[in-house]
Amino acid sequence: MTAALAVAADQVTNPCNLSGEDFAGLNGDASVDIHTARTYVITVGRMLNQDKFEQLDCLADRARSQKERFSGGGWKLHTLYIGLSLPVQYPKHSKQEDWNNLLPRLQRWTDAPHNR
Repeated sequence: MTAALAVAADQVTNPCNLSGEDFAGLNGDASVDIHTARTYVITVGRMLNQDKFEQLDCLADRARSQKERFSGGGWKLHTLYIGLSLPVQYPKHSKQEDWNNLLPRLQRWTDAPHNR
């Protein structure tokens, strides 16, 4: 019984089955950390690079359906899209090679079995 409650509680706090590192990067408090949105973008980009497509789908679905915002009012879904659209993280500047790596990865995501 206790194990079932622990699993249920975990699903409430981490419904997308994120790793500890990903969970921490996506759940900062913007009211006390000015880097929360940037950390979110970096985490989303890292998850994309690691082909964590199901978790990214889950995050986008939750942000969309629950209209999730950061404590400062910014939309999490918008920030997630920024993380998916950057081939490299600031302060680096994107080169053609970076775009050549990003676009096929996004295509693999759309071709993934869970999207069929």
